[in-house]
Amino acid sequence: AANGISVTSEVFYSEWDGVHWSAPITLTDDGLENTSPRALFLPSGELGVLFIAGGRLALLNAFTLQVWQGPQISDGDFRLAQDGDSNLLVTWAAAGSGGLDLYGAVFDLSAGVWSRKIQLTGAEGRDEYDAPAFASARQLKVAFARTSTLTETHVVTGTDGSPVSVPLVVDGQTDLYVMTHPLAQDLRLTDTDLGVSNQWPSPGASVTFSATVENAGDVPLSGVQVAFHDGDPAAGG
Repeated sequence: AANGISVTSEVFYSEWDGVHWSAPITLTDDGLENTSPRALFLPSGELGVLFIAGGRLALLNAFTLQVWQGPQISDGDFRLAQDGDSNLLVTWAAAGSGGLDLYGAVFDLSAGVWSRKIQLTGAEGRDEYDAPAFASARQLKVAFARTSTLTETHVVTGTDGSPVSVPLVVDGQTDLYVMTHPLAQDLRLTDTDLGVSNQWPSPGASVTFSATVENAGDVPLSGVQVAFHDGDPAAGG
């Protein structure tokens, strides 16, 4: 904000009728910093816009103005790929355990659900200039450049005139990589995820069982059913 004035950016679009462009049409008016819009068509044939809304991925249906908020993204520069099975893939580079790593997130257009943030790389160096594509259904390929980093010792003169050794991180060789990452479905349940309202119920008392199921996979899931059995279900339990 400057002089008490808050500055935000919104998303607009224009339509081409074969001769002229229309006046800009407002898509967002939420007071957030909305940046990096990418246009795409949804399976319904309607216009969709993928953009960064206040630091989070967001997909907007331009006709119904429905917004699906995605995971946090630290950089507004991202790449987009789409398969023939109603899935969108977004990749971006961000600081990670290896230096600059690649991350991704999947949006299931048919279910209207984002996946968790997926870490794709984690080796030492700087991974960037990613180019994602779907090789097949739920089979992701990403081409990217990896620049190794080296630590060199430079000797400089200190304030008192004596030599001082200073370690400096410099770029090494840059190589082209292609990685394959299957988008897995993985539901996880451990014994600590099970709960019971009363471990010592009296005869005739009602007891509530609960379970917390974690989606540890790469793709969003919906309609997951959980059942409780008294004994082994394969043995009639």
